[in-house]
Amino acid sequence: MAVQEKQDLSDGGQVDDGAHEVIKWKRPEPRSLKMNVDAGWTRANGQGYGLVVRDHEGECLFASVSFSPYRLSPLLAEAMGLRWALAEALRMEMDAVIVELDSTEVISCLVGRKCVANLEPIIQDCRDLAVKFISFSIIHTKREGNRVAHKLASDM
Repeated sequence: MAVQEKQDLSDGGQVDDGAHEVIKWKRPEPRSLKMNVDAGWTRANGQGYGLVVRDHEGECLFASVSFSPYRLSPLLAEAMGLRWALAEALRMEMDAVIVELDSTEVISCLVGRKCVANLEPIIQDCRDLAVKFISFSIIHTKREGNRVAHKLASDM
């Protein structure tokens, strides 16, 4: 199965008083799980990764964090976080996932567009993991749409 990109499932959000965009979380199809993944620098001067998995009713089924003592570039951290999250999902025997990520660069790399050379080995690992799912797609969400995963990643 090839890795495929889906367009952002949100309707673009709703404008709130013209100043702030409201990002609405959209439910996955009934047999799919939605994974929000993010990376962030932690108070412990390292890199944190956050993962939140919800079902089609919006129920949080699983949340997890991981920590690395190294501070990475934001792009490398996002790619490493995605690789960790995909491995976690497979370890938990999830088979149909939609990943929401706030890094357009990592998504572009994953779907075969231009990729920064130092990311390629990590992105290839992500591709190798992604094809193990029965159904896999990745969607860009704005940073506001990934708040819970970001909070998990950075509050370690």
